[in-house]
Amino acid sequence: MRYLIVLDAKSPVGRLYAKAKPPFKKTGEGHPVLECIDVDLSNHWYILANHSLAQAGGKRQSLFLPHGSVVQIVRYDETEELPMGFPVPASDRS
Repeated sequence: MRYLIVLDAKSPVGRLYAKAKPPFKKTGEGHPVLECIDVDLSNHWYILANHSLAQAGGKRQSLFLPHGSVVQIVRYDETEELPMGFPVPASDRS
């Protein structure tokens, strides 16, 4: 499974990712969107998400996101197309 995590652009974490270089994908309202390979919701204060860094050769980055900084989490199957507006990364093209 794969996940799209939409961060609140007004939260401290969302503001950091909105200004990140290289830029992250954003919704029409400016909320940063992270594409993750794993999400753990078992902690009461944080969401643990594993993000694949394409620019670092596919290495994983673990993110601890406060629940209040997350607007939405969308789960989709790896074999399915990405949701509309998200192009397939060059590394996933065959």
